[in-house]
Amino acid sequence: MGQMKKVSESELKILQIIWQAGEPISIAGIIAELKKQDVQWAHRTVTTFLKRMEEKQVVAIEKRGLAYYYYPLVEKEEFTKNAAKKFLKTHFSNSLSHFLFAFTGDNDVSKEELEEIKKWTEKFQEK
Repeated sequence: MGQMKKVSESELKILQIIWQAGEPISIAGIIAELKKQDVQWAHRTVTTFLKRMEEKQVVAIEKRGLAYYYYPLVEKEEFTKNAAKKFLKTHFSNSLSHFLFAFTGDNDVSKEELEEIKKWTEKFQEK
């Protein structure tokens, strides 16, 4: 998928349920999962979000009998990677170091997290 379409927070909530399902899921299944998260959206509301997501080519529909099932057209990893890059560009002038400094400036980073960052940077130095 080329340019990633913008997805609202509500649409993302539904998309995460679809990803988590691991297989096409019905509107009833989506609503049931939303209720587990204490989200009480009407059937029509969920349908509207799904229609928008289909128009954005984020999800597709598969008809089974009388029911419609939805599945993702974008992989979670690809979506997350693109969202992270956009966030970095928008809020930190595309600077990973500025992003990291925002979290380390007040020393809220644990030793374990610093060790993870160190291992991550060492992996890139080896390339």
